[in-house]
Amino acid sequence: MGNALRKTNDLLKTFAHTDAVRTTRTFAFVGRLLANKQQRRHRRDTGVLDHIRTSNRVERGGGRALNNGLNNGSTDR
Repeated sequence: MGNALRKTNDLLKTFAHTDAVRTTRTFAFVGRLLANKQQRRHRRDTGVLDHIRTSNRVERGGGRALNNGLNNGSTDR
């Protein structure tokens, strides 16, 4: 039994260093970076960062659209 386990372990170790795994890891990493960027942009657009960019937000008329006809993303005030 111990021998079978050892063989499996060796196989796993070998596999962990193949290009496929390395590529997958890289893609996962890049994917995470992109996701973070996307999230930040989304958060900015939904006005969560109000306390930081209030003046900017007022100029752009951004932030989460409240259905009161005032803040529907229009910049003409």
